[in-house]
Order: sequence, then C-alpha cells, then structure tokens
Amino acid sequence: MKITFVYHTCFCAEDEHRSMIFDYWKGTLPVFDPDKPVYIFVSHAHADHFNPHISKLNEQYSKVYYIFSEDIRPQLPKVFMSKDFNITWMKAEDEKQVGDMTVKAFFSTDEGVAYLIRTEDKTLMHFGDLNWWHWEGESDAFNQWQKKHFTAQIQKMSSEHINIAFGPALDARQIPYHWIGIDYFIKHVHVDKVFPMHFFDEMGLVKRFLASDKCASYRDKMMLIEKPGQEFNV
Repeated sequence: MKITFVYHTCFCAEDEHRSMIFDYWKGTLPVFDPDKPVYIFVSHAHADHFNPHISKLNEQYSKVYYIFSEDIRPQLPKVFMSKDFNITWMKAEDEKQVGDMTVKAFFSTDEGVAYLIRTEDKTLMHFGDLNWWHWEGESDAFNQWQKKHFTAQIQKMSSEHINIAFGPALDARQIPYHWIGIDYFIKHVHVDKVFPMHFFDEMGLVKRFLASDKCASYRDKMMLIEKPGQEFNV
C-alpha cells in the first residue's frame, strides 16, 4: 500500500482497488487513478481536519465516497447538500459498509470520531482527534477524564490487528506529555506500522521522539515523517 503524508493529520492511502484520503486540511493531494473509487474521510468539523475544498474531488473522480462524522452535519457547507454527493454519516459505535470496505467509528476524546477501516487484506486506523489530551494548566479532573476515556477506547480496539495506524497525536503543544497517547496505543494494540501526526509544522518532533528512549521498545513500528508529500510503501 502506498501512503502519502500530505500535512498535519492528512494522509492518503492507495492500493490496487481504491484510494483513501483522511482529514484533508491543506497541502497537495496526489493525483489518483481515475478508474478507482476514492474514499474521503473526515473525522470531525475542526478546520485543521476538514476543508470544504474536498467537494471538488466529486467532479474530478467518477466514484467518490464521503465518510463524515455526525458533528459536521449541523454545519455542513451548502456545496455538499446536492444529491450528487455520496455521504455516509458516522457516529461513535457505528459500523457500516461503505463501497467495498467496512468502516467502524470510535468515540473521540475531543470532537467527532476515529475510524477503523477494513479492506480485503488490511486494517487501517485514523485517530482524528482521539488522543490522550493531557494539558499542563488544565484541571486534574479534565486530565483524568482524558485518561479514562482514551484508554477505554484503546481497550475496545485491543483485539484488533491494525496494519497501518495514523496517530494518535504527537503534538508539541503537549510537551512533556506529547507522547503518552501514542505510547499507550502501541503497548496495548497489535499494530504493525504507526504514522505520527497532528504536529502542524513541528515535523522535527517526530525525529526527536524516534531518537528518544521513550519509544525504544517499538521504534521499528514508527514511521519517520520529515516533510509534506513524503511517500511510503508498506
């Protein structure tokens, strides 16, 4: 499977049957095979995860599926209200067939949902804003709520074998707690490859984390992201 890092939390995944786009905000998208369906996932309505520009892809490709979290519905841009758009709405705990894939939604500790996607030979996860958001300056009650609900969602996916995970977040704004979500996930779920995300322009944070002792036991699972447009074959 070919993976392209676009920017921030946006990744594209392509195999012989389909193309997928996750949480496009900005940056240059690859040009996809026009004969394959394109699946466009949006985890929630935050501007750094949802750019209405993705509506243009419905004109560019012949078969486009949009998978949106329910929190987008009340503020859905008018451009998407045409019957020409194939939109599947997802809320936490939903599991639906979309095209030739099965999509399951998990509760997010911020807004919207996270997605687990099953194809015929791979399972992918995109975390959206599902993360252990521990913030200095927040109350102990807030941080404990984050821990409780994040770890509960990870336990719900603990029986899965995830081939490719996008996230959880590795966000420099959380330093020194920026790594705890991704660490907990990898230590409690069978996952092959993990792409850190949600670092805005702080891409150097990925390299520093991979060089640290914190990820020594699972460094081989972590993908080093260094620039937008970077491609990986996994």
